[in-house]
Order: sequence, then C-alpha cells, then structure tokens
Amino acid sequence: MSKASFLTVTYNRPDLLRRCHESLKNQTDQDWEHLILDNGSTDTEVREVIRKLKTNDFDRVQSFRWNNNIDNLSVCWNYLLKFAAGHGVSILDDDNTKLSEFIAVMSEELFTDGSLNFVTCGFQIIEIAENKIIGVNQDNLLAPRELQFRSCIDGGSVLYRRDVFDRLGYFSEDIQTNEDWDILRRFDKYGKSKHLNRILATYGCHATNRTKYLGSKYDNKHDVDIILSR
Repeated sequence: MSKASFLTVTYNRPDLLRRCHESLKNQTDQDWEHLILDNGSTDTEVREVIRKLKTNDFDRVQSFRWNNNIDNLSVCWNYLLKFAAGHGVSILDDDNTKLSEFIAVMSEELFTDGSLNFVTCGFQIIEIAENKIIGVNQDNLLAPRELQFRSCIDGGSVLYRRDVFDRLGYFSEDIQTNEDWDILRRFDKYGKSKHLNRILATYGCHATNRTKYLGSKYDNKHDVDIILSR
C-alpha cells in the first residue's frame, strides 16, 4: 500500500492537471499514488496529458474516464475512493497543489497517533493566472470548537485516514455544496483530528473553483441544514 492516495477529478483543464501532478513529483516523500478521473472532458488534450502521466508514472497513476460530466463531486470522489490503496487519502483538485513536504509531514502526524481520523494544515491562496500568492488560510476554520458549527473547506489541506471512510461512510451524495465540510464534521465528531500550524498546500483561485461551473441552481442553505441535522 502507498502512504497516500491523491484523488483528482478533472474537466477540460489539461494545463492545471499537469501542474497538480507535478506537485506530487516534487514531494520529498515519493510514496504516493495518483487517481485521476476525467469527468467527461471534451478537450482531447486532457486524454493526452493523462496518457503521458501514466506512461511516465505507470506504477503510481490510475486513470478513469466518464463519457458525460457528472455535476456531483461526491459521486466522483466516492468512485475514486473505491480504488484508493493508500493508508491516507487527500483530495487534490486539478487547480490545487501540494507543497513539497505535504506527504512527509502530514503522514508522520497522522500515522504516529492511531486515534487521529485526519490531519489538516494551512494553505496558500494562489491567483493562478499571475502565479501570485494573494492570501493565506492558516487555520482553515478547523479548530475543534468551530468545526461542528461553522462551514469550512478542505482546500486540499487534509490528509484523511483511509480506513475511516469504511467505518464512517463516504462523501454524501445528497448535497451539492459543503461536501468537504460534511465529511470533516463527521470524521471529527467520531474521532480525533489535529491541525498543523504549517502551510503545506496551495488553493488555486480563478474564474471557477469547481470541476464544472454549477451556477446557482443548488441551495447552499438547504445543504447546510442537512449537515447540521446529522
């Protein structure tokens, strides 16, 4: 088993896909696997990028392709989770990256303490078009006193223990926003978590931060109500 499995859902963004995978190639700890789901891309360059990644890293890259775009990230993540063989799991959106010590530092913390369900860190916010740092989210709103009641995002700053998904359930497919807060809240409610006061990931800022722009058809308040009722 790999130390960490990284889940990437991509849609028509070949350059960003290359960029996020390169951040794994630059890790100080190279014990990882990268699971990539092409979520119905119409840009054929995406397939070429994935083909090259598999050629260059055939033993660490798994890829899957859906013919149609699925507007539900939880469905996509849950599909990839079924194939994840790492002891730890982290979301790596194609517009985000991991800094070079993410695996080394996060996995040491997570696996040293067997009672931890996940570990979090801070992240830089990057304006991708200009490759410029425009902000820092140091605590990611994940202080235990806040997590249960205040919406937060994964932001690529979380390493989950893989077997906890089998015990406590996968990402909820009943909601369309706040999926990451829902899973963090459940994992924290039924186990321990730890936040590291270090910046170990980057969050890409651009026109849209979802796999495919979903507009305003989803009711965010409805999703929050569902989460808080759990």
